[in-house]
Amino acid sequence: MRREVLEMLRLQADVNSKIDPAWLQARYPYMRAVLVETTEAMDHHGWKWWSKQTMNLEQLRIELIDIWHFALSQ
Repeated sequence: MRREVLEMLRLQADVNSKIDPAWLQARYPYMRAVLVETTEAMDHHGWKWWSKQTMNLEQLRIELIDIWHFALSQ
């Protein structure tokens, strides 16, 4: 598993470098992005007990993937 995580970190660094070659020095607020994505994930999960909601599992998965990418970037 360690090897896979290291590969994900490398791949994420490659993507980030294409977006901004100086992404490490830019110190983007990746953890803030994680918090925003977490809030979006909660909305897609349907957390409001006072309101009838249905879970949007596909959108929830997308938000979880976004969280993972931002966490890797951090």
